[in-house]
Amino acid sequence: MKVINLEQGSEAWLASRLNTFNASECGALFGCSPFFPKNQDDLAQVKYGGRQVYQNKAMTAGLEAEPLIRAYAEEVAFEPLEAMVGCLDDDERFRASFDGITFDGKKIFEAKNSKGTYNYVVMHNKAPEHYYLQVQHQLLVSGANWCLFVVRNPESGLMIPLVIEPDIDIQNEIYVKWIEFETKYKGVELTNLEEERTDTEWEML
Repeated sequence: MKVINLEQGSEAWLASRLNTFNASECGALFGCSPFFPKNQDDLAQVKYGGRQVYQNKAMTAGLEAEPLIRAYAEEVAFEPLEAMVGCLDDDERFRASFDGITFDGKKIFEAKNSKGTYNYVVMHNKAPEHYYLQVQHQLLVSGANWCLFVVRNPESGLMIPLVIEPDIDIQNEIYVKWIEFETKYKGVELTNLEEERTDTEWEML
């Protein structure tokens, strides 16, 4: 993995995401994201059509809670975890913004601050599909041995850690889907996609 000198959340970081394949977009890539962008058409509007993604209160709260969750994760992993942006050695389009990664790069960390996600993990003992795909993309980029996925209940403050190991079959599918996505949408007129949006979310925006 190559380290990219970009601060997460900065204007340069946001601009760089438009022409790269990012871990947090995997849910949309597979059509299973509960948030906007929810599917590939939405994602194409963001990356190639100039549509913006607005940060809501839950996203802001998650960013504010991240240092607290990272401190907990460091206790679980017995190692310091540093936030970092990286890309594949042989294809810089494949990128990931890590909430934390160990010095040797063998462990990564992903933080979530969501009551809904917390309840899902309690019930199913696994990450929701869109987050599982995000982590697999991160593991693909980093080459890490596993990810420590920690979800915090913002109401109670309780946290649950999960270990997610690499799934080579899923990672191969992620790689292929990103290439197919770029081939299908990049450089294509997206006006028709925008005109087809008639849902309430689109009208409000």
